[in-house]
Amino acid sequence: RGPPLKAPILPAPMMVGCCYAWNCDSSITRRVDFLLNQYLFKDPTGNLGKAVMKLSYAHTYAKIPEGGGNAFHLMLHRYPWTMKGNYQTKELTVTNLKRCETEIKDALEILKEAKPQCDDHKIVIAELEQACDLALHGVKLGIARLQVKDYQTLSIPYEKRKALANDL
Repeated sequence: RGPPLKAPILPAPMMVGCCYAWNCDSSITRRVDFLLNQYLFKDPTGNLGKAVMKLSYAHTYAKIPEGGGNAFHLMLHRYPWTMKGNYQTKELTVTNLKRCETEIKDALEILKEAKPQCDDHKIVIAELEQACDLALHGVKLGIARLQVKDYQTLSIPYEKRKALANDL
């Protein structure tokens, strides 16, 4: 058990999960962005749902095996250990992390065009932007670690580590 949360269930991931898990009609999963925009975000431009769906797949560009975390989680969680010791992180490459970065940045551009009308739209946008910033930091950290001989955070040159810390 963890600490009590005020809002432990977030509507957007719940709607996406429901569309994928509870619908026998596979065509519904191709319309999740429409459902998010129509019923949750109330975004007449359709861009918020489109950005959310693009972000929900960004980690797949890292091409890591399925397991206990996505690429961004692994970069931030596994910082004390070598990346080559974990069955997921040892599959990471600079090329694939840069693909993730491109996908996230593309989604942020789409997000800028969103005009959601839901009551909490300012919070939704701010939280998505913060999550993107954290994921982009994970990409930067992963690339920096892949560029040093032993893949460890402590082996990243001091000035680069300092810049990464300030970025965070």
